[in-house]
Amino acid sequence: MKNKTNYPENWNDTIRPEILARDKYKCVTCGVQHRSTGYYIADTFNICSDDFEIDFAKRMNYKVTKIHLQIAHMDQNPRNNHYSNLQAMCPKHHLAYDNQFNKIKRLMKK
Repeated sequence: MKNKTNYPENWNDTIRPEILARDKYKCVTCGVQHRSTGYYIADTFNICSDDFEIDFAKRMNYKVTKIHLQIAHMDQNPRNNHYSNLQAMCPKHHLAYDNQFNKIKRLMKK
């Protein structure tokens, strides 16, 4: 959430939880589960299913992290909070989705 003033008061306690529940607490792009623990190898997020895997990843110097899903505005307008405009995404896919829009925004500022 870049600028909290763009979001309604009920974003954190109503809208965000309802979108996460609607999307079954999974990224709509890759299916990674909200609050999954895992590590990245190249571009692939590997979910750790137990402490053994977490220890293995740490021994291999992979950064172990917890994925917290984000809510993406499909039309890039944070004031359009209609549920059909919102989707749960992992940070990687949310950033990738917003990337093209952000490139255009930067070009328009020049």
